[in-house]
Parts: sequence; C-alpha cells; structure tokens
Amino acid sequence: EARNVKLLMSDKVQQFFFDANEAEAWMSEQELYMMVEDRGKDEFSAQNLMKKHEALEAAVEDYRDNVRQLGEVARQLASEGHPQSESIGVRLSQVEKLYAGLKELANERRAKLDDALKLFMLNREVDDLEQWIAEREVVAGSHELGQDYDHVTLLWERFREFAKDTEMIGSERVNGVNDIADSLISTGHTDAATIAQWKDALNDAWADLGELIDTRTQMLEASKELHKYFHDCKDVLGRILEKENSMSEELGRDSGSVSALLRKHQNFLQDLQGLQAQVQAIQEESAKLQAAYAGDKAMEITNREREVVRAWLELQNIGDSRKSKRSEEHTSE
Repeated sequence: EARNVKLLMSDKVQQFFFDANEAEAWMSEQELYMMVEDRGKDEFSAQNLMKKHEALEAAVEDYRDNVRQLGEVARQLASEGHPQSESIGVRLSQVEKLYAGLKELANERRAKLDDALKLFMLNREVDDLEQWIAEREVVAGSHELGQDYDHVTLLWERFREFAKDTEMIGSERVNGVNDIADSLISTGHTDAATIAQWKDALNDAWADLGELIDTRTQMLEASKELHKYFHDCKDVLGRILEKENSMSEELGRDSGSVSALLRKHQNFLQDLQGLQAQVQAIQEESAKLQAAYAGDKAMEITNREREVVRAWLELQNIGDSRKSKRSEEHTSE
C-alpha cells in the first residue's frame, strides 16, 4: 500500500510536470503569434488581423483554467509534503509568469492593431476629404466670368451658395479630422509623426481652397460690377434716345397752343433731371472702373461713357433749341 501511495503520488507529480511542459509549449506558440509585427496594409486587412487576434485572446483567456488547475495540483502536492514540492513550486511560478507575459503580449498586440485600425480609418477620412476639396477647387478655380449682367449675376448667386455650402460642410469635416488627429497624437500613437503630416497637408489644402473661393468671389463681384456698368450705360442711353424721339417738333399755331407746348416742355425738362443724375452716376462709376482696368477693358469703359455723355449733351441741345424756337414763336405772337 505504501508502494502504491508513492507510485500514485509520483504519477501525479509526473503528470504535473508533463502538464506544465504542455502549457509552456502551448503558450510559447501563442507568444510567436502575439509577436508578429504585421499590422495590415489597409483598413480591411487590419480588421481581419484584429478578428484573428480576438480569437487568440479568447483562447488565452480560456487557458486560464488550465493554469489554475496546475496551481491547485501544486498546492495539493505541497500540502501532502511531497519531497519535490520546491521544484514543483518553481515550475508553477514559471508557468504563471509565462501566462502573465502572454496576457501582456496580447494586450500590446491589441493596442498595435487598434492603433493601425485608427490610422487606416483616419487615412480614409483624410483621403476622402482631400478628394472632396480637390473637386471643390475645380469649381472655385473656374475663370468663367459671365457674358452679360444677367449671366454674371446668376454665376455670382450660384457661387455664393457654393461658397456657403463649402464653408459649412468643409469646416465641420476638417475640424472633425483635426480633433481625431490631435487625440491620436496626444495619446502617443506610434505613427504620430505621420498623422501630424497628414493633418498639416489637409489644413494646407483647406486653406488653399478658401483662398481660391475668396479670389473667385472677388473676380465675380468685379465682373458683376463691370457688367452692371455696361448694362446701366445701355439702359440710360436707351432712355435718352427715347426722350429724344418723344420730343415734339410742333411749335404751336397760336399763343395758347405755344404756351401749352412750353408748359409741356418745361415738365419734360424736369423729367430730365432724374436722367441727369443717372448720367452723373455713369460718369462716377466709369472713373472708378478705369482705375481698376487697363487695355481693351479700360477703352470699352471710356467709350461707353462717352457714348452716354454725347447722347445726353445732344438731347440737351435739342431741348434748348426747341425751347428757344417756341419762345421766339411765343414772342412774335
């Protein structure tokens, strides 16, 4: 019986060492997986690696029971006063240390994969946003300035909506990416330097778009101002010619009709005062525009003004002439 007890205890000890070796072999194999440096080449491959790692983590967590059982066997053998209790204790300590190290490696591997996933996700967001900015730059970089006042007004109104829309959407998206980047950098992300570069490049592209929009807005406003001047010149010239054509050449057959015509002409001249204010406005706008333009544009601005002023002076001369003739007719009567 004593021999049997010794053999049973010896069997239990040998089983313990065998199980300890098995545990060590299994954990050493898992360590190799945990120490792999591959973080994936893109978001999809990183997600797959994370799924595999989660399965390994679950297996490691489940293996806790094996380590616990080894501990219980070791404590039982020690309580029974086995002569190899000390070496059993040392072996158990090695297994438990290896298991703790494996858990730590698993956490480190998860952190690396998590960093990689965050990096790839940020990269996708940055790429999408830079693509969006590039598409907006095409619109903002247009040199179309309108063929006439109505056309440029339409372009200006559309671009104003585009600028407002771009500012609202872009600011929110750029700020969102900046917040993510700053958060990753401040928490010590392994690729902090790369993230900082992406952030700077994105903010530079966003600032460039803002400058393009400002420039395009100014160009459209200048074009709108110029076409409004041309439009006003045409409008005032049309009114002058209309007044000229509506001016009666009738001198009156008697004192009553001449007096009536004079009164009518006096009213006509008063109507011209409003037109005179418009002619002066054309002259003022012409002077302002000539300071901003050169070459053919400046020539066209000057020519349109001269055309209006010449027609206006001619209208005044005709009016004065008619008035003089009627006054003479009235006097001779």
